[in-house]
Amino acid sequence: MWKRQPKASVDRTLISDDFLEWVANMPYVVERTRSSSSTVRVYDIDCEPLGHRSPWVILECSPDSPLPTGISVLLPQSLAEKAATAGWGHSYTHKVPKRDSVDRPARVVFRIDALADRRYIETVVMGSYRALIAWT
Repeated sequence: MWKRQPKASVDRTLISDDFLEWVANMPYVVERTRSSSSTVRVYDIDCEPLGHRSPWVILECSPDSPLPTGISVLLPQSLAEKAATAGWGHSYTHKVPKRDSVDRPARVVFRIDALADRRYIETVVMGSYRALIAWT
């Protein structure tokens, strides 16, 4: 008779208190000073040597906790589809318009599951960072 093996518990590391600091300390990252809400923090990539500024991460924060309750990033559509297939979040339906006539991949706003494992969150955030720097 076959016995079903119990599934091993999945060890998940949630994002920690230093996540906001990690985001803010990336090269060329600046926090927008004016925001429409005290619970939303928006970070841009401002790469002066490349003459490039673009929105990057939107963090929704609770006044009671340093951890973000919502994380959204700008991703190329192909990366957003892969991350969504992996179960790391979902894309919004609207696309960000292209900056100029150069053929670049369409961008979408991707909302990351804030309860996902930290390494998956960081993978998506870094993928977005890399794609935006390479987009210049």
